[in-house]
Amino acid sequence: MSEGLKEYTRLNKHYRMKEMFDFLEVLKETGITNMFGASPFIWMGKQMIEHEFKYKDIANEEKFEELISLADRIRDNLIYGSYKQVSEKTDIEDDRYFRNIETKMRRDAQDILKTWMKLKGNRTIRESEEKKPELSDMPSFFLRRFDGKKFDKKIRESISYSYRHANNVNEFVEVILDTAISSYLWDYFQIDTDIWDFEDFQKIVRPLKEIYESLLKMMYYKYRKSNANR
Repeated sequence: MSEGLKEYTRLNKHYRMKEMFDFLEVLKETGITNMFGASPFIWMGKQMIEHEFKYKDIANEEKFEELISLADRIRDNLIYGSYKQVSEKTDIEDDRYFRNIETKMRRDAQDILKTWMKLKGNRTIRESEEKKPELSDMPSFFLRRFDGKKFDKKIRESISYSYRHANNVNEFVEVILDTAISSYLWDYFQIDTDIWDFEDFQKIVRPLKEIYESLLKMMYYKYRKSNANR
């Protein structure tokens, strides 16, 4: 059995994978995103996707409408499968319970996309996957001493600032990563990114974006909703 089929079988224990694959096929045909970064669409749902593309030109309106009609069902498929897996291992009273569900959703959405790429994706998509930034591309001093808990704290501290300085969810991801990474580098390595080489900085940004992007988008919509009436 190929690696792709093994992954499909594993994921199919928790999710309705045929529905997931059908959704990703429709998403590809809409042309609204590079499929390399398509995993957030699995958890965004109808309302988030409609809002994100409200003022953008859609090349294939028919396929976009089909995508919208499937979005909530796909999101709920992901939520329920993630919830079942986390509930088996984490007590609801645990402070990490909801964070663990969000993390599980993000990771499994990426695994679902990767599996689709291996089994269904075209050559262009597979080439994009091969170009995916790896943690090993990071500067060795940073990778060796990287502390995820401390970096998560920097992200939380940057939410309000980043939201105020972003016009949409994609800008929010860029701003919050730049802000959190710059703060982290200064506090723990005394590196001033204002005078640091841009490409060296991007060697840190790109892999962390791959890891955190889905979660940051969820943070954006959650923060926007909580501040809607203020």
